[in-house]
Amino acid sequence: MPETPSPRLVTQVMAIDPGPQQSAIVRWNGREVLQHEIMPNGRLRGVNPGPAVVVIEMLEGRGGIVGQETFDTAVWIGRFMEVFNTRERIYRRVVKMHMCGTARAKDSHIRLAILDRFPKGNKRDPGPTYGLKADCWQALALAITWWDQMVNDKDRL
Repeated sequence: MPETPSPRLVTQVMAIDPGPQQSAIVRWNGREVLQHEIMPNGRLRGVNPGPAVVVIEMLEGRGGIVGQETFDTAVWIGRFMEVFNTRERIYRRVVKMHMCGTARAKDSHIRLAILDRFPKGNKRDPGPTYGLKADCWQALALAITWWDQMVNDKDRL
């Protein structure tokens, strides 16, 4: 399995917030959202990531009871890792800590943290996050977290 490209060569990341039937994807270049979409998992498997590094939000055992949807999501994570030939995974807890400074953050807190950093804008003057909705916010948080930790962190280069 090939290694992830050197962080110096990365120009964009495609982040996947997986679900049991559909998943959210966001392409991010460190400044703006290049693509955002929620699509059926079967269709997502056929997406060409192009030059992007593919990063997937990973499930994490926390000792609680989980339902069938969690297991179905885990299967899709494995399928995405295989088809996109990636080992880049980030746990949700890491995203929460990076974006909000606490593992107790909710989706709404993460969205506000993104908006504090990147303005939404409006139809006349769209900002970097204009048009995002639903799980695409979580995919963007994943992309920002990976970008900050792997591309912007000069100690890792």
